[in-house]
Amino acid sequence: MESEQNQNEKMGACRQQSEYRAFDSLAKILGVSAVFLLACLVCLICDYAISRKLSWSLIVAVSLLAAWILLFPFFRAKEHRIQKGLLTLSVISFPYLAMLSILLQVPLLRTMGMCIGALVVLGLWGIYGIVVREWNSRRYFAFGIICFIAIAEEYGINLIIDEFLGATTRDKSFVLLECMIMLLLAAASFGIGCCRTHKKE
Repeated sequence: MESEQNQNEKMGACRQQSEYRAFDSLAKILGVSAVFLLACLVCLICDYAISRKLSWSLIVAVSLLAAWILLFPFFRAKEHRIQKGLLTLSVISFPYLAMLSILLQVPLLRTMGMCIGALVVLGLWGIYGIVVREWNSRRYFAFGIICFIAIAEEYGINLIIDEFLGATTRDKSFVLLECMIMLLLAAASFGIGCCRTHKKE
């Protein structure tokens, strides 16, 4: 009888904790939604009151909507929040850039922007995969791979910019410096990882 009573008490406590978490998550979503909606309404009202039309406030509204959609998994998901957040980012980025391209009337946001966005999303997924698989067991190796991903991202973004805007004479010394620093960090991480592995053996 006592064991059954203890089990019932534990089940009741778990149920109450689950209900509290659900209520807390709902309260956070409603709070963030209210703040975003209020900010959007203020911008729309101010924009219309000043210019008698909606212009820049539409950009703010679209950006707030995209941010709300991006934050939603972090409030609702019980596990794998970062993974679901990255999935949401992967899906929402391209419609968001398309809407900005229409509102700003800048076609490059729909072409070059989407190419850069796709590259960045791929890089973030790569970093996430490395962290999940290797960070706990081989931290220095994981950091070295992340450095290589950052170098590839830097090179790819500059390649896309040159492809759409043409090879420019802009100074790339800072980019080369960044790549050299990342290569040195990667080499140092791999070296430290190898030394630690040999010491353990």
